[in-house]
Amino acid sequence: MQKKVSFKSNKGYLLRGVLHIPKGKGPFPTVIVQHGFSGNHNSPIIKKISDNLEKNRFIVLRFTLSGHKPSGGTYKDVLASQFIKDIEKALDFLIKNPKVNKNRIGMAGHSMGSFASLVSANVFNKQIRSVVSISSLYNVGALLKSFYRDKKVEESNKDYWKIGGFKVTTKHFNDRSYLQKKFLISDIHCPVLIIHGNQDRRVQLKDAYTIYSLLGDPKELKIIKGADHGFKSERYSKQVVSSTLKWFNKYLAFKESKVVNTFLECNGKVLLLKRGDRVGTHQGYWCSVGGYLDGNDILKQSKQEVCEELGIPKKQLRSCKRGKAFKIKEDDIDRIWHVHPVLIKLKRKPKVKLDWENTEYKWVKPQEVKKFKKRVPMLDKVLKNLGLVTD
Repeated sequence: MQKKVSFKSNKGYLLRGVLHIPKGKGPFPTVIVQHGFSGNHNSPIIKKISDNLEKNRFIVLRFTLSGHKPSGGTYKDVLASQFIKDIEKALDFLIKNPKVNKNRIGMAGHSMGSFASLVSANVFNKQIRSVVSISSLYNVGALLKSFYRDKKVEESNKDYWKIGGFKVTTKHFNDRSYLQKKFLISDIHCPVLIIHGNQDRRVQLKDAYTIYSLLGDPKELKIIKGADHGFKSERYSKQVVSSTLKWFNKYLAFKESKVVNTFLECNGKVLLLKRGDRVGTHQGYWCSVGGYLDGNDILKQSKQEVCEELGIPKKQLRSCKRGKAFKIKEDDIDRIWHVHPVLIKLKRKPKVKLDWENTEYKWVKPQEVKKFKKRVPMLDKVLKNLGLVTD
């Protein structure tokens, strides 16, 4: 179902758009989809992304930013910093809807809207859990040169520019969001997918690589060969649409997941890890080594996760045993886990090198794990199923 909606900006004028709501009770994972420079919420690539997400049980809000018709505001409001305020109002609008899953909100944006999405992921880091950035600019000077090269700059004076028929304040290209872009992007703590066409003549391909290099994990860079800035060809827009859905299915959607959960034991103590801010779930919680099962043998996957997360050589991981698998549901994050416990016994404590997923580790007695109030819900049963505790 699609319906026209509007809500007020921080300045009191209306921001207009369309809300996509799938059939069913919900709550549903939700995505805000943003248009690019001079466009609006009906831009072709924005509609295609939104329609496909709705079909796949996502709520979608696509709305037009300040200073762009049919929303209110003037050319003086065409500022990246104003767009962030618009997105804040969009978040306020969405969380009032009972069908919106407040713990699973993401953003996708194209060009200027993509840059706004990235900055929003920093500013609203407790609300925005994943981003798809499509053709985002980074080098503002190079962008301006491309407008001049293509003779798109029709008027230029102290107060405004007219670029391709669109009026924009001269302050836009010196907005503080652009000036702080390096910090704003490098301090994003959620999964980000970067999409860019290698034939983009508006925003240089180098910008995609720069943004990608600034981001922390998890991240992915997808370069679409032959695609221009707007992905006008159906062949290329389909790739954008499918990649966007795949990313949000991975990091936002409700799902059942098979995981391996591994405890290391040495001299009567087990290793606990504290999860960092960049992981998809249970940020700041204590856990054991965990990972998704991707078709590998369970013990093989367990050893692989230990090697990757802790930097322990595989040759030290010889004594392994499996515990009884179980299922656990977490309603607050809309996830059902199929957990496969594994115990690896070590003769001596290894040298631990944490990767990006965890920030701290401790060796504790199994019965002391309950003293950690912020621990992942499955942890107690994993210990029990491995015979490390009796109750």
